[in-house]
Amino acid sequence: MKKQNIWVITVAVLLAVAILSFFFTNTVKIDEDEQATLCYKYGDKDIDVKLTSEESKSIRDILNNESLVFESGLSCGFNDDIYISFSDGFTTKTFYPVCDGCTFLKYNGKVLSVEKEEMETLHEILNGYGATWPCV
Repeated sequence: MKKQNIWVITVAVLLAVAILSFFFTNTVKIDEDEQATLCYKYGDKDIDVKLTSEESKSIRDILNNESLVFESGLSCGFNDDIYISFSDGFTTKTFYPVCDGCTFLKYNGKVLSVEKEEMETLHEILNGYGATWPCV
């Protein structure tokens, strides 16, 4: 009986660890010291600029802890030349906002969804540097 209980407890603990690691590895984590950069190469625009600390914080607040809900493959229009990256000097996290009216961003081959108001805030920040939406 004791061996069966130990086996059940072991399986339960392993299952809990697997579930927790799934949730923690499938959410966005951007540290406070990571500064955002906008790269927007579309049409006649060639923008590559560091965002202010306040703008970086606003975007970080939008993206942090968002779940990466599914693999990319949406019919929404992503563009590899339009992205926001966060870097701490050692690693870089790159987010590709969708270029049409959807509220998705691509990150590490997966897609996350933000609220419409959050996407509008993101667009407002990026528009200040000359980016325009939609960009398809």
